[in-house]
Amino acid sequence: MHDRSAGQGIGIRIVIDAGGLRTRIQEAYGIPDGYIFEVPVPVDFSPKFRSSGIEDLFSKADFARLLATFGVTTKGTNFDRVTNSDFMRKRPKRLVAQQLLDSITELGWEFDSVTEANFREVLDFCSEGEWFKL
Repeated sequence: MHDRSAGQGIGIRIVIDAGGLRTRIQEAYGIPDGYIFEVPVPVDFSPKFRSSGIEDLFSKADFARLLATFGVTTKGTNFDRVTNSDFMRKRPKRLVAQQLLDSITELGWEFDSVTEANFREVLDFCSEGEWFKL
């Protein structure tokens, strides 16, 4: 199914949450492992948590700072005991994502090394030259 010739196909690489979606995508489309990147469950929360989300690319400190910037409090919650993605399951996830998109260039602060390394890993995966053709 992988075709390197020029044609009408679309080249893709997939970044998804961990937690079972990979299998469904592979069964439906036959995409090999090398074209799918699963956001890993943060080491501090594995094996207790089996799923992840894009929020888990942020360190706990950076994610708490982002949430505070957008008015979402972590005080009096279970924030330190769950993954970032699990924490957001009961919160306005789309609103926070939109606020981040709208203001990322205006935040004016640097992310810590954990966050940078996590996002660099995803960007490196996406920048690889060979893409799966559908």
